[in-house]
Amino acid sequence: MNSPSGRVNLVQNSMKTKISSPQISSDGYGITNLLSNTNGFLVEHFIKPPVFIEFDFMCNMFVHEVILNTRVGTQKSKGIEILVNESTVGKCYLTADQDIVRWVRNSNTEVKDSATGQNIATCEFFGGAHKHLNSTNRMTIKVFKTENSSLVSKGWALRNLKELKY
Repeated sequence: MNSPSGRVNLVQNSMKTKISSPQISSDGYGITNLLSNTNGFLVEHFIKPPVFIEFDFMCNMFVHEVILNTRVGTQKSKGIEILVNESTVGKCYLTADQDIVRWVRNSNTEVKDSATGQNIATCEFFGGAHKHLNSTNRMTIKVFKTENSSLVSKGWALRNLKELKY
């Protein structure tokens, strides 16, 4: 299928997505917040990057795009990598005015979020990544750089990790 038409947000409790991180979270900012639209995820103050967030989906998925909001309060993640089947399929560095990053298969333009006016960093998945993105039941987000702090932040929009239903 060349043009995906049935996008589904799989990062939510109702889709039976499992989420985990080996790092310890800060009180009130646990990893499961990313499945329930609350607070976001922050690691404890003594944890330094890299931080890993793992998603296990109920079945194999065709990944069309990934959208992350990287800010929680004053904390911001600036360097993020996406791994599928233990292979890096995308890597992005955000500028100071970009809180949201969007990985896509074939577009490298910067856009603004119409609701907030925020700049969105748009990055392409790496060439050859399609072999991993066409069918996976596991994805890992690796935060390797933060802004003004060692804290890692993943905002509410991480729940907007988008994949195709079929």
